[in-house]
Amino acid sequence: MRAYLLGSVRKRVLREGFRQRSNRDEEATDFENDLTFVEFSPEWSVIEQESLAETTQRISDSLNQLPIRQREVIYLRYYQNLNRDEIAEIMSFNPQSVSNLLQSAFKTFRENWVAALLLTNWLGDVTF
Repeated sequence: MRAYLLGSVRKRVLREGFRQRSNRDEEATDFENDLTFVEFSPEWSVIEQESLAETTQRISDSLNQLPIRQREVIYLRYYQNLNRDEIAEIMSFNPQSVSNLLQSAFKTFRENWVAALLLTNWLGDVTF
């Protein structure tokens, strides 16, 4: 819970700073890397790393639960940066089938992601 709250505060500070810069018609910069005005504690770094590792693991688990063809389409589209027609040629499908597989993969991924979040929140509330 603490990591979530710290992350949301950090993002809100960054958004507000970006909004202020935009209002002054200054050149847009990468605000994520321009944090010279904020000093974070060492715990912040550890929390960020743990949060990133946990999110990466959840994504990996959700992707591994996809059927093989859906996983392959996701890999070709987002890891190999191929377009729909190229994927259709590689997999010997028509382009519409590739689009259908992508949409099915997104739906399954979202369902698995929500289930994982609900389970994590429920387990977080249970005390042993």
